[in-house]
Amino acid sequence: MLDLDKKQQTSVFAKSFVLVLCCYLIAGISGILTVALMFWLSRQTFAVDSQDKHGISHQQSSRLGGVAVAFGALSIYWLAIALNLPITAFDTGFSSSPIVWCSLIIGLLGLLDDLTGGISALVRIVIAATVFALCLFLMPEVVPKSIGVFFVDGMMDWRPVAYLLTLVACIGLLNATNMADGANGLMPLVFMGSFYAYMLVSGELLYLAVSMSLLIFTLFNVVLGRLFLGDAGSYGLGALAALGAMHLVSEGQASIWLLLCLASYPVIDFFVSCIRRLADGRSPLSADSEHLHNRVYRAYRAFLPTPLLANSAAGLSISLITTGISLWLLMHWQVNSSNWAGLFVFYIGLYALVFWWLAACCKQSDS
Repeated sequence: MLDLDKKQQTSVFAKSFVLVLCCYLIAGISGILTVALMFWLSRQTFAVDSQDKHGISHQQSSRLGGVAVAFGALSIYWLAIALNLPITAFDTGFSSSPIVWCSLIIGLLGLLDDLTGGISALVRIVIAATVFALCLFLMPEVVPKSIGVFFVDGMMDWRPVAYLLTLVACIGLLNATNMADGANGLMPLVFMGSFYAYMLVSGELLYLAVSMSLLIFTLFNVVLGRLFLGDAGSYGLGALAALGAMHLVSEGQASIWLLLCLASYPVIDFFVSCIRRLADGRSPLSADSEHLHNRVYRAYRAFLPTPLLANSAAGLSISLITTGISLWLLMHWQVNSSNWAGLFVFYIGLYALVFWWLAACCKQSDS
């Protein structure tokens, strides 16, 4: 037993050493500071999820990963500017945008819920909607005049309707990203790929800094599984993703279908989960363990040796097949290509096929 404990300690030390080294190679001193904060947060006794919270976790984990991601992104951003690193060739004007400040405010709302757990879903939605509405009021240019969908574009000719549709889209994406945060590496990689794509399209340094910080977080999340984005992370990053997407569409820099492909898993899973719950007579925002990533986790758990491996495999496989492929195709397709609409339809069909297949497998095993 003592030898086993020593082997486990040696394994954890080796993983931690390799993790720190990788973080240093990714972001230098900013990477070291960020991963050190992650180690500290993962050992605290406040803002902790129980191991059965998501129906997929195997150990108690901190909900404060979003705090570490924000710290990492800001340290990478400001050190790059202070040291005049080559990446400062990217545009730095976006950091003072109301979009960033509104995302931080919504992230703080999530952080308050992480720390207290006492804010109802309805209150969070109302506050987030108010902040979104204020941001769109301050930056009316973020509201797209068209999105390339005929019947929707006809309605968006009237600006109050365009404003309302944009507000609903932002709230919907925010809740979708929060609902899908469960499997190790799933939403961190979806966010990382999305923001990296935003950077490729817009040339904004802040998006690159957030992507680098998320890469560090993903490594920590997948290897150790002791830190989740939490509401602070999913709300703050979800708000930035939603408002950033609207900004890119309004500027004509990207197709709405490209952005939907990047966020295809949380968007599709959100709609399917809401319909499934309504069909069961429950609130569409109630929690359960029947998301596709929960089912994929259970399938992996049948043959992988540890819950951590199954958890990480579920998150990585889903995010790489959806956001990962979309990011790779961005290197080959134009940002306004009609191919993106076809790819999004393909993702819907793939989700339905895998969901049905895993449900059928579950029924066979039960019988």
